[in-house]
Amino acid sequence: MEKKKNHQLIGSVMAISSGALWALAGLMGQTFFENFHGSPEWITSTRLLFSGIILLIYGYIRQGKALFAIWREKTSVFHLILFAIFGMLGVQFTFYKTIELSNASTGTVLQFIAPIFILLYQVFFLKKKVKPLTIFLVLLTVVGIVLLVTHGDFGHLQISSLAIFTGVISALALAFLPCFQFI
Repeated sequence: MEKKKNHQLIGSVMAISSGALWALAGLMGQTFFENFHGSPEWITSTRLLFSGIILLIYGYIRQGKALFAIWREKTSVFHLILFAIFGMLGVQFTFYKTIELSNASTGTVLQFIAPIFILLYQVFFLKKKVKPLTIFLVLLTVVGIVLLVTHGDFGHLQISSLAIFTGVISALALAFLPCFQFI
């Protein structure tokens, strides 16, 4: 029982830390765009390049040459490319593009509507039943998003429609990531 509590504590700390670090990355991205006139293309490619190098080094230390076995199967290569483009690149680039077009808070909030898309997939394609509380929470989220982008003035948007579009695409890309656990 004690081991289970430790795992729950570690999981909770990791979940909270990852959310906080993602928000910090958004704020740093916004600062980068405002003060150094950087671009989402540069920050995304640099982040992915350096994180990829770090992960390859770590993977090679842990797995040795077995790390490169994925390149031997065409279907694995295809899935890896799909994951890289629609998963990682899609999430990162659209997140930073949303921040460039609006701000870090909006980018983060829009990206984290991804669970709504996962829920919709489960309802329409997997025919799962949805609890009334879940429906209420989704509606509450949608109301919050509408208030965020209109500031309560429903006559016009407070951020560009392109920022909303890239934010929703970012959420879709984030929702797409779990698909790779089944491939």
